[in-house]
Amino acid sequence: MKGYILILLTICIKVINAQTDSIASDDIDFSIITIKKPAFCIYSDAYTYVTPFAMAIPRLPDTTSFEGRWESYDYCRTSPKIIHPRTLRIKNAYFRVRLTRNNVNDKLCFTTYARWGEHNFRYYMRFRRPIVVNMGNLYPEMRCFRRYDWIVYDDISRREFRRMMHGKRWYDLRLEHYEGDEYYTMTLKGPENSSALNVYPFLNNKLISEERNRPDPDRLYRNYSKALDKQRKKFDSRIDRNLRALERTTNRNWYQMLSRHFSEEERAMTREEWIEYYQAIMLNEQNYITFAPLYRSLLTRYLNLNGYRALTIPVRNQTPANIFRLSGDSISSGIEQVIMINRISSQYYIQTRTPNFSKDIYQSDLTLNDDFVFVMILYDGTIALGNRVSRDSQTEEFIINIETYKPELLTIGAIAEILGL
Repeated sequence: MKGYILILLTICIKVINAQTDSIASDDIDFSIITIKKPAFCIYSDAYTYVTPFAMAIPRLPDTTSFEGRWESYDYCRTSPKIIHPRTLRIKNAYFRVRLTRNNVNDKLCFTTYARWGEHNFRYYMRFRRPIVVNMGNLYPEMRCFRRYDWIVYDDISRREFRRMMHGKRWYDLRLEHYEGDEYYTMTLKGPENSSALNVYPFLNNKLISEERNRPDPDRLYRNYSKALDKQRKKFDSRIDRNLRALERTTNRNWYQMLSRHFSEEERAMTREEWIEYYQAIMLNEQNYITFAPLYRSLLTRYLNLNGYRALTIPVRNQTPANIFRLSGDSISSGIEQVIMINRISSQYYIQTRTPNFSKDIYQSDLTLNDDFVFVMILYDGTIALGNRVSRDSQTEEFIINIETYKPELLTIGAIAEILGL
């Protein structure tokens, strides 16, 4: 059935009356049938099996790089923002800055502490609340500073510092340092903006001199830079792996669809051309499906688009079975599937593996009446259409008058017209 597509859009019959010299009194009529192919048509039911992966249409993973997420305020560290629907607070992991006692001199000294967020699901669900964690757990590149507090290098008062940091949550940070400088520039990333401070690490140990409390800034920054580069490469390579895995899945699903469902015309298309073809169908499916070739899935899709709904009935052991007999065209094989359509109630019922007692007598779960029409798919591929139902008063059998067709000569619209749908 697949691959045979014959769409009868218009049949123009022109009658030419010709009179010849030898037969002056006779009219000879020539019927000329013109078959036009529509500008766009559905070739098969492959589009009904489509998935986003098979089409390679986004639903792609987030491909924003490590640096891109640092620069964007839509991310907290590398995770997209999670907003509480009621309080509108950000529920991602964060850290705070707080002043601490300076045991060596009178300069402002501060430390940081972090809390898990909901995107750290394993830990969040374990403790049911954000708990204080080491900064190195959320920001691995900061582990080289785990022994140190921070001294504010800028000339800023304690009150100004408190006003700057009070109640604020920070979601990422970066350090910048130029060789030979005594300080780092620490950039704190907030929900909508960032703040920068000039700082340097400090051991804050009163038992040693101030010089020994200050480590070599160049050496620490080299370690920090290496750790940050490692995090960057690890994150970006994971994005690349996900994209390659998606591409493999996409190709596998694409070739499965190509081999199982595509018609000859669709196999000749590139993936990009088929995606455009699919999108065109989706924009105007109700009109295009009328001229589509006969597929079972397309017929039920046509019914659904036109307001019909699937009917469910009790199983056979709960209701008496009904016998129906076929009349009209003879059939050479049994019924594989029958679609019973009620034109009045706009319902349809699909019955498969229809039991038969002889070639022309079958059993149905459904009580029939004059409102029903039938599409029967036979085991040899032939299509039988029935639009007249009667009942034998003596045998209580339903008699269905059928006409048989070759499937390649039918379209969905032709079936609808024959059955009066």
